[in-house]
Amino acid sequence: MSYLRDRRCTIPTAVTALAIAVGSFLVIVLSSSASTTSSAGAPSMPSPAVAGVTRVDIKNYKYVPPVLTVRVGAKVAWTNEDAVPHSATVAGGFDTGLFAKGRTRTITFARAGTFHYICSIHPFMHGTVVVR
Repeated sequence: MSYLRDRRCTIPTAVTALAIAVGSFLVIVLSSSASTTSSAGAPSMPSPAVAGVTRVDIKNYKYVPPVLTVRVGAKVAWTNEDAVPHSATVAGGFDTGLFAKGRTRTITFARAGTFHYICSIHPFMHGTVVVR
């Protein structure tokens, strides 16, 4: 990590670089198990939002709504409306993987719990799904 030894490197730059590295690592590690059952249930493949699916929009680097309550077995679809890729990621749980503008990723929640998620490459973005 020579960029951390460079005296011209500021703390925010180092923190940003570290966040990107950790986010990239999480995407690689969590996406390798995307076809297996996670703590939230089995993630499904990308699909458009349809009736019976609760939608979360991603716009202006925010999840809308930021907190969502659903029942066990519910499907939640995240739709990216920003020009940059995003994800919805729970460390050790579900991961939509990165997806581009206009794309949607859907997760089925198979068990009750509270799932706090972030965007793997924009960790300041956060949301919560409460499953009852």
